[in-house]
Amino acid sequence: MKFNLLINQLDEHNEVGLLLAQKYKVKSVVMLYKNKEKKKLDKFKELYIDFNNIEVIDELIDEDNYDNLKNIISKYKEKEIIINLTGGNRITSLIMLKIAIELNIQCVYVDLLKKRRYIFDKEYRIIEQPLEDISISDVIHLSGSNITLDSTSLAEKSDIQEFTKVILSNLDIWHKYKQKLYDNNIFKHDYKDTSRISINKCLVESEELKLIYNILNYLREKNEVEFIEDKDNIEVLFKNDYLKGFIFKSGTWLEVLTTLVVQSIEDIDEVKSGLTFYWGDDLKRVRNELDVVAIRDSVLICISCKDSDKYDEDALNELQVYSERLGGKNAIKILVATKQPVKKTVLDRAKEMNINIVTLDKNIDIFKKALIDLIKKKTV
Repeated sequence: MKFNLLINQLDEHNEVGLLLAQKYKVKSVVMLYKNKEKKKLDKFKELYIDFNNIEVIDELIDEDNYDNLKNIISKYKEKEIIINLTGGNRITSLIMLKIAIELNIQCVYVDLLKKRRYIFDKEYRIIEQPLEDISISDVIHLSGSNITLDSTSLAEKSDIQEFTKVILSNLDIWHKYKQKLYDNNIFKHDYKDTSRISINKCLVESEELKLIYNILNYLREKNEVEFIEDKDNIEVLFKNDYLKGFIFKSGTWLEVLTTLVVQSIEDIDEVKSGLTFYWGDDLKRVRNELDVVAIRDSVLICISCKDSDKYDEDALNELQVYSERLGGKNAIKILVATKQPVKKTVLDRAKEMNINIVTLDKNIDIFKKALIDLIKKKTV
C-alpha cells in the first residue's frame, strides 16, 4: 500500500520515524510535539528536510487528550496516512491506536532489534524484514546531539595500523613502561611547537633508555621522526601531525585496534571512532566522547576502550549515559579493556547495567570472535 503521510510522536530517538519515511517514500511527516519540545522539534525538521526533502508539519498536542489527538489525525485522514506507534509517550500511542481503529487508518510499530514491523489495520500481522539502514551521523543527530570531532581517519592510516599491531605483539612491554610516557619530567612537550618533544635521559634507567633508542631508530627508519641528542636530552621532531598524539594520548592504540576489528565484522554497516559530541546547544559547557561507535541494522553499538585495569563504576555510568542518549534502549554497550578491573564489583555492576566487558587477548581472532558473538547476539 502507498502512503503519502506519516504521523510521528517527537521522541528522544526518532530514527524509526526517519526509516519509515524512507521505507514508505512519504512526501510529508506530521510531528506531534508538546510545548516543552519546541526547540528539539526545529532540529528534527531540518534533519527530515536534509534527509530526503520531506515536508514536516508540526502539530502541538495536549498530552493524553483523546479529542485533541482525534481532531489532528482526522485532518489528514484523506491523505493516505500511516501512524508510527514506536517511541514517544506510551499512553499517547495507545490513544492513537484506538483512533486509528475507529478511522480505519493503518499503524505500525517497529522492533529494530528483532527486525520486525507490527502492522495494525483491519488485520494484525508481523513483517519479518529489516528497514533500510541509517547512518551513525543520522542516529546521533536524531538524538539531539552534534558531532564536533570525528577521528576515524586515524585508523585508516597504514603506519598507524602497523604501530598498533606492534604494540599488540609487545603488550607486556607496553604495559610495563607506558606510564613513563605520561611523566612530563621525562617527556617534555613543546607547546609552542607541537611537533617536538624533549626526552630527559637522566631520569630513565639504562634498560628504559635502550628501549627508547630502539623505538626512535625504528621510527626514523620509517621516516616518521628525526632526532638529535646531547649529554642529557634527546630532541625529537615528529614528521606528521598524528603520530605524537597516537603515542601520548592514553588508549588511542586500543581505540584504533577495536575500530579495525569491528570494521572487519561482516554485516557491520558503518564504524566511526574518536567521536566528540555535545547535547543540544551545550557546545561550550560539556564535551562528551565515545571511542568507537558502530551501527548494524540501525542499532547503535557504543564501545569504550580502557588500556588498563583502573576503570570503575564512573566509566560504566559514562558509557551507559552516552549509549542510551545516542542510541536509546536498544543501543549495545561494550567496554573493551586490556585487563580485568582492579575492583571485582565493577564486573557485577556492568552486568546489572547490561554493559558487556571484553578483555583483549593477544590473539586477535579471539578478540574478534568475542565482539562478533556480542554484536550478533544483540542484533539478531
